[in-house]
Amino acid sequence: MQIRNNYDKDVYNGDIGRIVGIDREEQEVSVNFDGKIIPYEFSELDELVLAYATSVHKAQGSEYPAVVMPLLTQHYILLQRNLLYTGITRGQEARHNHRNKKSPQHRHPQQQTPAAIHPSERTFDASVGFHKPCHF
Repeated sequence: MQIRNNYDKDVYNGDIGRIVGIDREEQEVSVNFDGKIIPYEFSELDELVLAYATSVHKAQGSEYPAVVMPLLTQHYILLQRNLLYTGITRGQEARHNHRNKKSPQHRHPQQQTPAAIHPSERTFDASVGFHKPCHF
């Protein structure tokens, strides 16, 4: 994940790529960002971080095939409706919310599974999970 804008490379904060080559002699790493291969000198690698897990803040403005958000009561201060909604709506196809045993277990009576609801109709209420439709 690119962590700051680089206008010369046309790569911006939050862009996610995949390392496709490392040339030790040239001291260069090649990263594929949506089909564009961007070379980085070893000295520029501080602009990249691993993105197998990221924060909701860094994910804003991006979409991913799937989003998994563990919801733990140990970090209850982070369980805010707007933060949860932002995180969960980053997923295009699949969304899962994982709760520990102390989290609310009740479900909305008309709740459907996330896969059964079109992404544009999905909403999230921290007290009941996914349901359809309820606008904020």
